[in-house]
Amino acid sequence: MGAIIARLKGLAMKRIASVVLSLFVAAIASAQVRESVSVEVVQVPVYVSTYNGVVTGLTRDNFRLFVNGKSQAIDYFDVVDFSAINVPEEERLDPRQRRLYLLVFDLLFSTPIAIARAQVAVDRLLLRAGRSDEFSVATYRHNRGIELLVPFTRDRGAIRRAVQTLKPSGTSDVLRLAVNPEETEALTQGIEFDESEASSNPTNQLAGADEEMLHQPLKNLIEDQIANLASIGQRLAPLEGQKHVVLLSTGFSSRMVHGVGAQTNPGNLRTMSADPLTARMSLPHPVKDEIDARLVRVLQALDSEYAAAGVFLDAIDIAGLRPGGSPTENEGLVMLARDTGGDLIEKRNNLAEALEVLTDRQRVVYVLGFHARNTHREQNSIEVRLRNVEGHPLLHYRRGYSSAAPVISSNDGIRIADILLNDIPQSGLEVRTSVGPPSEVNVIIPASQLLAQVEKSVEANILIYIFSAEKAVASADRRLSLDRERIEAAGREGVIRFTQPFKLPPGDYTAKVIVRLEGTPVLGFTRADFTVKERQ
Repeated sequence: MGAIIARLKGLAMKRIASVVLSLFVAAIASAQVRESVSVEVVQVPVYVSTYNGVVTGLTRDNFRLFVNGKSQAIDYFDVVDFSAINVPEEERLDPRQRRLYLLVFDLLFSTPIAIARAQVAVDRLLLRAGRSDEFSVATYRHNRGIELLVPFTRDRGAIRRAVQTLKPSGTSDVLRLAVNPEETEALTQGIEFDESEASSNPTNQLAGADEEMLHQPLKNLIEDQIANLASIGQRLAPLEGQKHVVLLSTGFSSRMVHGVGAQTNPGNLRTMSADPLTARMSLPHPVKDEIDARLVRVLQALDSEYAAAGVFLDAIDIAGLRPGGSPTENEGLVMLARDTGGDLIEKRNNLAEALEVLTDRQRVVYVLGFHARNTHREQNSIEVRLRNVEGHPLLHYRRGYSSAAPVISSNDGIRIADILLNDIPQSGLEVRTSVGPPSEVNVIIPASQLLAQVEKSVEANILIYIFSAEKAVASADRRLSLDRERIEAAGREGVIRFTQPFKLPPGDYTAKVIVRLEGTPVLGFTRADFTVKERQ
């Protein structure tokens, strides 16, 4: 603990550069399933940059890798330049060659004006993003946690709608992939910042419940946010690609963690301070000059979750330039990002430029791979050093890994959406599907595979999505109660069938189906292309 105290107090004196993610799908909720498989191969993504941008042209010989302080051989090496990936629209992109950005708008520790400016910046980023980039959008409130507005997708219309409204779609889609026609028509070509409008727009302000909760100790609010951000790690673990959570926030007061010093001009973004929430609270006693061990533990838990899942937490300080502020004014963001290997972009009034700087620094990733030895540790540290490289580039990389595989849920909405959108095969059930005229989707489940999974009865959750190109245009969420007697009646060579009709205009479509057996880790996936013809 002494080392931790010294580290955090050092943070206060000297700057160091550096979701519960709420997609609640009630129809497919069940207990999480823990994997017991040990980690054998570890990938270490490394971003190398200078003030002028990303550093390219490095080779395996430029890197040295250390695990738990000991030199580790680099068993394989790869370089991915995301700007050079050019896959035709009709071809499926390899999920390993993508960047995943979960954009979290912090509505608790940020003012309405700062959030509005962040919306404008993100909207501009989406207009120029490449096809290898997938985005997800979420908001954070203390009374809702991290609410996912749309999961990872390349559907720019769905993402931009979420950014412009900061609300979930009005459709009944449980995965929140679809956008209704009225919402599509309301989508603007680009949004502009208007300070007066931002101040009066209720979607950009702290919820009324947030104001009511301001009497709670600020430390509890900080702890809740860190815990919510930490929980995202295990949920992003099954996804392939380079994974980033980007927190758009002015940050919390770091002195609540280490107890050192005080913020200058706290509480008013118009005077460029860091923590508007602190000033609106009346703390019963001054903050003591001592570390808060509980907040340290939740920060450590965040680092562990992100390290185990190979996720970076990046932060954009949306307060911009804050004249007269203290050197530690956005130290809370440093605490969140630094030990995950994430980047912090700060002191920029142009937030669109800040996002551009972040994504450019991550344009090229060097992937170092090694076979993990049995270290007899649950958590293992990673260190990467450069050699024979001029200057002093910044390194951002995964800081550790877990010897045990992370928790994987068979009903997690992020994972299910990723399977649907990227056609990721599943080995649990060999589900088949066909589409009959005019547009009836038939789901076929082999009885023999169900018998292997069912003792007495089981609830089968069937998710059916209809896609036109990359856009979800229709969906159905159905449950099928199956008892063993009914399955046995079908015979081992027989099947269980389910049919779902849709009303679709003429055109080319793809039906995608996921079947999940509740209470088990079993998933099945299938798809079928079909055409709805003009009626004669």
